Amino acid sequence: MESSGTYEICAPTAPVGSSELRGARGEADQWDGSARLTRGVILAGVHNWGGCALGAASPRPLVPIANRPLITYLVDWLADYGVHEVCICGNDDTRALFECLADRSHGIKHLEYYEDIMPRGPAGCAKDAWCGSDCDKMLVVDGTIIPRIDLSSLIDFHEQSEVLMTVAVARGGADGCGLAGEWLSPLGVYVVSKQALEYVPKAGYCDIKETLIPRLHECGQKVVTYMAEAPSPRVTGTRSYMAVNEWLVEQMCGGSHEVEGYVRVGEALVHSSATIAPASRLIGPVLIGPGSKIEQGVTIVGPVSIGCDCVIGAGAVVCRSAVWDRCLLDADVTMDRCVLTHDGRLRGPLSVKNVVLG
Repeated sequence: MESSGTYEICAPTAPVGSSELRGARGEADQWDGSARLTRGVILAGVHNWGGCALGAASPRPLVPIANRPLITYLVDWLADYGVHEVCICGNDDTRALFECLADRSHGIKHLEYYEDIMPRGPAGCAKDAWCGSDCDKMLVVDGTIIPRIDLSSLIDFHEQSEVLMTVAVARGGADGCGLAGEWLSPLGVYVVSKQALEYVPKAGYCDIKETLIPRLHECGQKVVTYMAEAPSPRVTGTRSYMAVNEWLVEQMCGGSHEVEGYVRVGEALVHSSATIAPASRLIGPVLIGPGSKIEQGVTIVGPVSIGCDCVIGAGAVVCRSAVWDRCLLDADVTMDRCVLTHDGRLRGPLSVKNVVLG
């Protein structure tokens, strides 16, 4: 085992969290029975982006969606439904995942990390991540989605069906925002009973959809589908990233509930620590993060997200774009349908469209 500080890379057969988080195991015996029935597993060790320009900027589970790392939506979702035991399965990005969540447990009482050094596949990782848990079922979730599923209803359906696996599906398009398509699509959310993992080999690669489910069928075990009311947005590349980010910015800005630390300025949500020059214009759904500065004469046309500690220079125009943290746009820059990644700078005068910049 290799360790650095409080972060530990775990052996494939013994997934363990950081020594700091592992100390919470002592509290486990005080949890009520219902809180310990389900173990959450987030499959965050995704494949490389390939030709996607965002690949060099961030692992997919950590891309900022409406100014928050994507994986934090999953962790909060599990915590909200009382899943207090969670294992995050990563690959060589495991350290980055740990650092992202180290200062914010998001209500998870016991958080572990498992680094998949030799690719085991989704089912293989799920089997390895069960090690040491006494839960009788596992919720396995793709680390690149924003789940919109009633988890209590899903687990009740699984238990009532008396099967080894339940696959959550929904109708919707490939972008996961429910904007197109009427076909059924798996959401990347599975409820797996412990007995199902007996059909997963102890070594080697094993997928859920292509290997484990066919194997269960061959052995006479039933696998059922659960119809979710809405699709769960998924990030698979730049195009879907833009669609999901815009969708959530619209949802946040169009909602009636308050967002902690933010104030409403027309259709925009602006963090209380951000500053906006009086002559600037915010049009449509716009999200502006902590410490950011919008200078004189700026025009922002949403859906747009601007991260923390950014400076948008005088006269700049930002349309339908995602600006990550600590970015700087010089005066007279125009950007439309672009992504500017962390610490990026655009020097004006400049006009860019449909590109990822950093």
